[in-house]
Amino acid sequence: MTYRPSTSYAGAYSVEAWVKPGSASKHYQTIFDTRGPTGEYSFDLTLEGSAHQGGQQLHMDVGDGQNWLTTQYGVTFPFAFTTGHWYYIAATVNPGKNAAFL
Repeated sequence: MTYRPSTSYAGAYSVEAWVKPGSASKHYQTIFDTRGPTGEYSFDLTLEGSAHQGGQQLHMDVGDGQNWLTTQYGVTFPFAFTTGHWYYIAATVNPGKNAAFL
């Protein structure tokens, strides 16, 4: 999949990355983000640190360009991570079913 900011991503797709968190407490650390100036209803994948009200977790928002396909709070996966360690993270999006792999 070619990344294009502000593009609507419909249908099934996957994203993956090796990440090395710079902070275990920072509120948000963005891994992928396709949101642009034309709207919020796209895709993002972030690490949320211990400063976030939900604690450490992987957070994913999924939209079709016009509507959220997940709840307004997105999809969260509890994930205790450590600063300076490498993690392989993959996320798959299918209409009606989303998953993350750590």
